[in-house]
Amino acid sequence: MEIIAYHMQYFGNTVVSNIDFVTYEDKYYNSYKIIYEQCFYEMRKALELTPYNCCDSRRQLSEKKSNTFLLIGNDEIIGSVVIDGNEIDDLIVNPKYQGDGYGKELLLFAINYMQKNKIEPIKLCVLKWNEKAVKFYKKYGFQCVNSKRIKE
Repeated sequence: MEIIAYHMQYFGNTVVSNIDFVTYEDKYYNSYKIIYEQCFYEMRKALELTPYNCCDSRRQLSEKKSNTFLLIGNDEIIGSVVIDGNEIDDLIVNPKYQGDGYGKELLLFAINYMQKNKIEPIKLCVLKWNEKAVKFYKKYGFQCVNSKRIKE
């Protein structure tokens, strides 16, 4: 199965985000792991990336807790986004809340955070297989700057 990654860069305007996020804490691990694996299972299965259920360990998440931001509502994780240097990574929305605009809020938060902290250029990577995400990122100002075949 061929896997192609699109490297995208933000070329949009300054954005504003007024949503409150919390940084990751270990108490969220079990819920985060379930949501993360739900969000990536179909893609990993379709692309034959094993294991299909794959999430960072507690230790790995703990190491990047200061740049892993969670949106919490009704005492549960609605979504999460990681800001790793100048790259937006692991933007996920709890399947219960998909289609309700939370993906947009997570993305705008990440862009706003990076703009306020003068982190640039703002980049992300998305697999070609995930056409919905590619369209989503383009809609909000990202353009593909190159692509790379990561598996034949």
